[in-house]
Amino acid sequence: MSRARPGEASRRIGWLLALTGAVGWLAGLGRSRADRRKPERDGFPLRKDRPALSAFRPALARRARARRRSSGPVGGEEKGQSGMIAVVGHADLSASTLVLVEEELRTRLAEFARAGRAGLVRAGKGLPTAFGRAARKAGLALVTVLPSRNGVPTQLAELDRRAAGELLLLSDQVRLVEYDPGDRGSCVTADESLLRHCARVLAVWDGSPSNGRDITAHLVAYARSHGVDVEVIWPRGAMHGTVSREPS
Repeated sequence: MSRARPGEASRRIGWLLALTGAVGWLAGLGRSRADRRKPERDGFPLRKDRPALSAFRPALARRARARRRSSGPVGGEEKGQSGMIAVVGHADLSASTLVLVEEELRTRLAEFARAGRAGLVRAGKGLPTAFGRAARKAGLALVTVLPSRNGVPTQLAELDRRAAGELLLLSDQVRLVEYDPGDRGSCVTADESLLRHCARVLAVWDGSPSNGRDITAHLVAYARSHGVDVEVIWPRGAMHGTVSREPS
């Protein structure tokens, strides 16, 4: 098998990664098999006619371990069955704050990992990526949500594509949800639907009310009104600021 150049490796990964625009992030990750494989609603397929890409093997192994630990299926649809842990919070957290938040989340998520729970996050930059990294460090199974239309994956906004590529590699399972990532109202509706099926929400929130750009307070109130436990996290020294890149 010949070594693929970065551009060729990205093309071979197929439309799963093309839909997130994660080509740049994944380029040069190593060898890939000649056959393409596509995502399915319940995660990555394991059919023999779709050989696994080497870049995804660690995620598949984590998924299998998580299923053995869990008392129920990861990604169940009912709140009482899934025991999912979701995260909401401000989209304009500074890079230094994201580092603080990631460490705080890692500590909290380790407890849920021991209980066989799973984390749920909608793909995007900033807080979702910090949550995904914290889940990985804590040993918590991670389910990442990607947008779709009529069952077909749709492309994320440009600034979210690199982060989504990383989240795919951190995830044990991928789910497609019908929403338009370019429409604020559609994203809010998707978040509300996800929260209804969670057992707990970790809210990275400074207590400020929602406004035309930030809906954290709304999502906190929505979760509580549907009987979902909410735990507020706001580390000492946390602040708002433009997120220009993900902390490495």
